[in-house]
Amino acid sequence: MNRILDKYLKDIRKCLPCSNAVWKDISRDFNVALSTFCDENPDFNEHILIDAFGTPKEMADELLKKVPLSEIERYKKIRLNAIISICTVIAVVCIFSMTYALIIKRSAQIPVNTETTVIIGDEVVVSSSDELENNKVKE
Repeated sequence: MNRILDKYLKDIRKCLPCSNAVWKDISRDFNVALSTFCDENPDFNEHILIDAFGTPKEMADELLKKVPLSEIERYKKIRLNAIISICTVIAVVCIFSMTYALIIKRSAQIPVNTETTVIIGDEVVVSSSDELENNKVKE
C-alpha cells in the first residue's frame, strides 16, 4: 500500500510549483490526514484514495492555496534561470565540439612535404612532394 501513497504524493509534488522546503511545510497537515485515512482503511486502493482526497492535481491545487504567491513566483524564476543555464551550457559544449571537430578535420587535410632521394648510377635525383604535385598538374 505504501507504493500507492508514494505515487500519489509524487504526483501531487509534480503539480506544485514550489521548493521542497515549502512542500514539507504545506504537506505536514495533509500527511496527518493521510495517516488517519490509512488507519481507517487498511485495504485501500488508488480509486478509494482518489475518492477520499481527489486527484493529485485537485489536491495540489488545494495545497497550493497555502503557498504565498511570492514563493510561487520566486520558484518559477529560479526554475526558468536553471533551464536557461542548462541550455546555455549545452550550446557552448556543442559549439566547442563542432569547432574542435573542424580543427581536427582541417589539420588532417594539411599536406605533408616529403623529400625523396633516388640514386641511379652516378646521378642523384632529389624530388619533393611539391614538385611531384606540380609535375602531375603539368601532365
